[in-house]
Amino acid sequence: MLDGHIVEHRKNVNALEAVLGEIERGPSERSLEIVEAAFIELLSPTTSDVGTGTLEALLSSGRIEIIENRRLRTLLAGWNGVISELWDDQAFHSKMVVETNIPYFVDAEVPAGVAMRHWYPEWEPRVVTIADTPGAIQRLLEDDRFRILVELRYGYQKHTAQEFDFVMAGIDEIIAEIRASRD
Repeated sequence: MLDGHIVEHRKNVNALEAVLGEIERGPSERSLEIVEAAFIELLSPTTSDVGTGTLEALLSSGRIEIIENRRLRTLLAGWNGVISELWDDQAFHSKMVVETNIPYFVDAEVPAGVAMRHWYPEWEPRVVTIADTPGAIQRLLEDDRFRILVELRYGYQKHTAQEFDFVMAGIDEIIAEIRASRD
């Protein structure tokens, strides 16, 4: 499950890098495709709903001592601290999408219908996309506010990539300790 989130996250970071390149160099033949991929990232609050119910039940029961391996107990007890950093980042990203990015696109009158098609491919009503709006790509790539939004989102997403690395390292450590306990 997390592997899929990591792949999607890397794809989103790459989309932001690509649009920053378009801003720096100017529009290219691929500008529409690049900007639309960035829209999907800029307008999609991604979350990783990693279930921790079993662990929560164990911890709240006060019976974690049934796990004989002391190191494993410590790792499990500290897991929420590891995963909560990722969840905090994602909650912040969601807030940024709703409170900053969406209002920007509305105020700038930039159609973002590609996001609707991405989320709901079967969407019945016609949506207006940036491809339907002459000059919109050029306007966006020259807009300092758009550049700043992309730069901020890119920086935050790079930080979240580090959090994913910490989560995966934590998982690997727990699995290694479980395996060591069975030997």
